Amino acid sequence: MYYKSEEKSYSKFLLEEIFSTKRITHNTKHGTIQAEEIRTYIFSLKVSSKYWYYLFNIQDFKIDEGIKKYLEKLYRLEYFSFKPLLMALFIKNEKKEININLVQELLI
Repeated sequence: MYYKSEEKSYSKFLLEEIFSTKRITHNTKHGTIQAEEIRTYIFSLKVSSKYWYYLFNIQDFKIDEGIKKYLEKLYRLEYFSFKPLLMALFIKNEKKEININLVQELLI
């Protein structure tokens, strides 16, 4: 079950544990931060930003019209907290055709 109080937990985790100043100078439970880890994260932001833009600007998204309509319905219901989940779906299936059933199953 999803709770709105968990909405910002991932950003808190990223900024306080993964990309914290402590990891630069100390060995934490996540180890010390390495340049490759930062490069990988930056590349993932590059890929993610494209879909994040599309999720806020559905009219520019070149995708099946049925999926667009379903996304528009979700936004009218204010399911904004699920945008990261939808973004992950589109990134993971970037090279494949996404059908509306996959989007619907994800959120049911």
